[in-house]
Amino acid sequence: MEFNENSLYEGDFIEDSGYEGFTALYKKNPSITALVCANDEMATGAMVSARDHGIELLAQLSRIGYDNMFFTRHVYPL
Repeated sequence: MEFNENSLYEGDFIEDSGYEGFTALYKKNPSITALVCANDEMATGAMVSARDHGIELLAQLSRIGYDNMFFTRHVYPL
């Protein structure tokens, strides 16, 4: 797999940048099916953005965040 610059969004580890990041990536590639986030806070923001774009999590978008923050136990779907 070759690295594609259009598949990268550099955020700042907060929820808002996860939201903005997914929105930017989705505009470039509306057929996006997977997302890797640098931390759980950004992953949470990306999940909200995906839902706002009508994407069904798990069925249409796989995603992962890193750091296992305490609040993730309250996020659905996990």
